[in-house]
Amino acid sequence: MAYTEVTEEEAAQLLASAGVAPMGTMESLDGGWANSNYLLTLEDGMQLVLKVWDERPPEEVEQLITHTCWLADHGVLTPVPLQLEGGERMLVKNNLAWMVMPFIAGGWLPSD
Repeated sequence: MAYTEVTEEEAAQLLASAGVAPMGTMESLDGGWANSNYLLTLEDGMQLVLKVWDERPPEEVEQLITHTCWLADHGVLTPVPLQLEGGERMLVKNNLAWMVMPFIAGGWLPSD
């Protein structure tokens, strides 16, 4: 379920800023909490997730990104948001943090 509707044009602009191949398809992903997630399949076959943080302010998301990068730099396997033009890993649009990150296929962890 997506809280924030993202147009293909907006997704394409973010992908261009990340310096990756153009988008082939885009679909809303189910699940997630407090954010909107879209699966982007690029023309070269790569798959990424476009994430819009609907319920966390950009300052909190920046801290999460910093922690995620630290974990990845210290050997913990975790998807790291792609770097955008200017070295940032997120874009703030309408006071919401937007990012693209690698898609990892798999199921949801059970809650019990």
